[in-house]
Order: sequence, then structure tokens, then C-alpha cells
Amino acid sequence: MHLPENLRSKLKEPFGILIRNAEVTKENVSKHLSQDSFVISVGDATTERLIDLGLPPSIQIVDGL
Repeated sequence: MHLPENLRSKLKEPFGILIRNAEVTKENVSKHLSQDSFVISVGDATTERLIDLGLPPSIQIVDGL
């Protein structure tokens, strides 16, 4: 699926909680999650880091062909 050009600028701002890279730990991320949280990761590095922390996102958006 390709993101239409007219939506790209609208999706540059984060929805929900944004945790800066220097603050990403399993404990810090987990404190923002409830049992029924729906986590969406954007970017391959972000997705990989969450998976490495044992917190796989519900939806993963990564660049691809």
C-alpha cells in the first residue's frame, strides 16, 4: 500500500505518546501501556527496537518497495 502525497504532511505529527530515542527503555515504554494498548510503530529502527524490548507493535509501518 502506498501513502498518497496529500496525506504525508498530515502524518508527520505523532498521534498519542512520543518517547524520544534517549528515553526508550522497556520500563519507560511499558509504563505508558495498558493491557489493551494498541501500539503502532513507524520506521524500521523503531519497530526493531520495540521488538528487541519484547514489546512487538500491533501495527508496524516500514519503508518498502
